[in-house]
Amino acid sequence: ELQDRYRRALDAEDNEKGCPNRDVTPVWRLSVADSRVQHSSVYQLNLWRPSSDLQSLLKEGCRYKVYNLVTSDGKKRSGIETVQLTGTKKTQFQDLQLSQAWLSGHFQPS
Repeated sequence: ELQDRYRRALDAEDNEKGCPNRDVTPVWRLSVADSRVQHSSVYQLNLWRPSSDLQSLLKEGCRYKVYNLVTSDGKKRSGIETVQLTGTKKTQFQDLQLSQAWLSGHFQPS
């Protein structure tokens, strides 16, 4: 009972002094590039409410083929127009395996 009273007191204090409860929607803002072009532009991909399956699939530095994205004008930076990509419920990601030939053609060892 003591723990319950303590928890209620903390909750009451949070409600009085703390921030109000918010309804927050998770969004991932990813930087993506075309792996077929060595010096390609980098684009921004927004994924609203990414599923746990998608969160476990997407890894930095990996290649994916992506289907069903929505495009829109991005922000102009230094006079360069950009494209913004947004995922939808129908967006699908296909994991692509990297061949050693592709890696050596695109990256130089340091």
